[in-house]
Amino acid sequence: MKFPLQITSTLLVAFCAIYACQDAPKERPQKDFLFDTAVPNPEKIKRLLHEGHTALPLNQKEREQLYAYYQQIGFRSVYSSNAIGQTIQKRWLRTLAKHAHFGLPEARMRNLEQGPTLVKELLLTFQIGTLVHDLDSGLINFDQQKFKPVRWQEFPLTWLTKPQNTDSLLLSCGPADTNYRYFAQHLYHFADSTKLDTICFKLTTEKENKTLAWQQLQMDQLYHAQISLDRLRQAVKKPTTFVQINLPSFELKFIADDTLRSVHRIIVGKIEHPTPELVSKIYQIVSLPYWRVPSSIAKKEILPALKRNAAYLQKEHMRIYGAGGKEIDPSTVKWKKIKDNTFPYQIEQDPGSWNSLGLIKFEFANQFSVYVHDTPNKSLFGQKFRSFSHGCMRAQNPIELGKLILTYDKKGDKTNKVNADSLQTLIDQKIHRRIPLRQPIPIFIVYHTVTADQKGLYFHLDLYQKETALLALFRSGNNG
Repeated sequence: MKFPLQITSTLLVAFCAIYACQDAPKERPQKDFLFDTAVPNPEKIKRLLHEGHTALPLNQKEREQLYAYYQQIGFRSVYSSNAIGQTIQKRWLRTLAKHAHFGLPEARMRNLEQGPTLVKELLLTFQIGTLVHDLDSGLINFDQQKFKPVRWQEFPLTWLTKPQNTDSLLLSCGPADTNYRYFAQHLYHFADSTKLDTICFKLTTEKENKTLAWQQLQMDQLYHAQISLDRLRQAVKKPTTFVQINLPSFELKFIADDTLRSVHRIIVGKIEHPTPELVSKIYQIVSLPYWRVPSSIAKKEILPALKRNAAYLQKEHMRIYGAGGKEIDPSTVKWKKIKDNTFPYQIEQDPGSWNSLGLIKFEFANQFSVYVHDTPNKSLFGQKFRSFSHGCMRAQNPIELGKLILTYDKKGDKTNKVNADSLQTLIDQKIHRRIPLRQPIPIFIVYHTVTADQKGLYFHLDLYQKETALLALFRSGNNG
């Protein structure tokens, strides 16, 4: 009886081994919901945004933002559902192709040509939202000289419900400031006349190719304009009364009660002594100011002059002070024995028409020890390129500026005790006087290589080469 049992057991083991060697039943592959015709489009859009998909290059946070947006319209297809939607899509695609017209570089654009229809839809909607954010909040990190990370911003649903002028919709974004509006409109028209298909190029000289050199110049002008427009987007909101100095245009403007009251040519710092950008408040005007010579100027310029001629200080109406503020007779100092680049004294220049600060000075707190003042050398204002100072700003017709500031200086119903006529009297009688303002006036020293007004755009020299790295970034198309 044992023999048949052994045969049976052997057969059973063999059968199990043969069964085990066979492939397990294959699971039926699931159909990709994106291409499943049985799944309605609203469900596909909902799942694309909730679950994600390899065909949709958006991360979870980006999908969540679009999810909340599409949830309001029941996840319906905006562009492909009917002829109206298709018209809306065509208009937006045409507008986005002109992104440079709105001050937006190629680096901020996505490829909207590839992928399934619904993926293209979501990417188009996402692209519109990112541009809205750029136009409202700015796209350049000026401190780090690179583009900011891409961000999405919700925009009105009405933008996708009926055919509209999509160019106008994007132009409506950004600050409500009148200057920004002028700039945005003029840039739009400037881009129409600029050859925009040259994104990356090696700069060509006019001798090599005059036409190409001109086109490249226009592209650089376009990039400078885009950079300046972004500076305006990110600028702090201005009060109704303020002073603004734009360094590249060598210009000072005084705005009072939201109206431009005066424009003044200015002289700014040399390339090696650049005038800084800053925000402060003019707190007092000084008539017939003294000039306390900075130590750096005393070491590098006055000491060599004294070694050549000990009477230099007297000629320049200057006094010299030692320790404890005691005045010293310059003829008693052996100037040639003082080591170069050292100066153990303080020099002060008396008030008068000879004074380097001229007849009037405007003071505002800042860490750079710069201010706005008059100058005895008026001829320099006739030059187009006015970069001659050690950092301070010399203004043309500064007494008129002082009079205007005093005219609008009031706090409540109280005006400044020193009015325009009083200031002129102080100047005429050569009286040194500090005149505190009742209401300190904000002053903005900015750096815009392109400016605008009602008439058009104005291009200025990149004086301190602050936009060289940004130009290279715009040319490269690299989104940082």
